[in-house]
Amino acid sequence: MLDSFAKIYTVGDRETVDLFKGDVTITEKIDGSFFAFGIEDGKLAFRSRRTVIQPNTVDGLFGKTVVAVTEREELIRGFELETPGITFYGEAVNKPKHNKIAYEIAPNGNIVLWGVRFGDVFFDHHAVIRVAEILALPVTQLLTVTPLTVEHLEETIKSTPSMLGGQMEGVVIRSHDHVDVYDNLPIHAKLVGQAFREKMESKSTSKKPTLGKIYDLFDDDAKAARWRKAIQHMDEEGRLTGTVRDIGPMMGELARDFKEESHDDIKEMLYKIFMPDIIKHVQSGAPDWYKRKLQDDMEGQ
Repeated sequence: MLDSFAKIYTVGDRETVDLFKGDVTITEKIDGSFFAFGIEDGKLAFRSRRTVIQPNTVDGLFGKTVVAVTEREELIRGFELETPGITFYGEAVNKPKHNKIAYEIAPNGNIVLWGVRFGDVFFDHHAVIRVAEILALPVTQLLTVTPLTVEHLEETIKSTPSMLGGQMEGVVIRSHDHVDVYDNLPIHAKLVGQAFREKMESKSTSKKPTLGKIYDLFDDDAKAARWRKAIQHMDEEGRLTGTVRDIGPMMGELARDFKEESHDDIKEMLYKIFMPDIIKHVQSGAPDWYKRKLQDDMEGQ
């Protein structure tokens, strides 16, 4: 199977604590569907985030992208001869409104390249640009943010038009100095603009976390965004039937996505909610115990 890409965290995850320390590359995050391609067992191969895409795919979310990449097979084989095992990564964009953002145009070839991997080597962005020029495909735009802070990233997302026209969804930050302890690959993290965040900020004014506050993070708008994403993933994998038979797999997809994306957030909030009461339980009885100990010590003298 084609090499997977490095895991892309969210800015603020504990794995990204040192992300802003050292050299980084910042590029636009395109609101498309993950698409990888390369030569596998002598044949041109494609995959989505979770599954293999059949080479005869000509419709659906990936149809136009598969056709465009297939037209460039000779060029791709040229790269494979020079660097066996090379894998190309991009965002498939079937139409201007592929997911939730309505861009002004769809990209040439219905894909925006953003990464190239050869073994454990990830091409820098300038090398990806050169590859994209040879393949005659667009590459995600490079951004400059100074100083590198979340606030300046947010401002850049808000003020910079997308390369496809319209509002930019967010950015992807790649560290050149830090690797993921789990796979020894470069740390990557995304930051989605405030206007497009799926994780809605709590509307509660209470400073004390509660279970209700956790539910507030996933109000109707946020839940609907997750539902749409689950359906999109099923469509990408060719599992969507457009009938009520989709409900069971959709529920499973929702559970899998939620555990993957929100595990650390929920764990932190539950810690804040329950730890004070746990500490009180551990402390309860300690003063009386110590008084008795002092009394026993005095009587023993």
